[in-house]
Amino acid sequence: YLPKDVLVEILSKLPLKTLVQCTTVCKSWYSIIINPNFISLHHNTHISTAGRRPLLFVRHYNMFDRVERYALHFDDEELGESSDA
Repeated sequence: YLPKDVLVEILSKLPLKTLVQCTTVCKSWYSIIINPNFISLHHNTHISTAGRRPLLFVRHYNMFDRVERYALHFDDEELGESSDA
């Protein structure tokens, strides 16, 4: 058992690809990772990396098909998609 604040701290430091994979671990991890506050925390944690363009982690959910997708976009006016994800 890990306290939630410790888990959030660990998850916030993971690279995006690993983080997306972690959404399938269990419902509680999924809930943490898709939470807008966590997404902001993760974004702010990784934005501080020197020399990198800021990125946005975006969750897309299609209610009709019940399909969930994630995308990583550059945080600029064009919101160009990053190939890192």
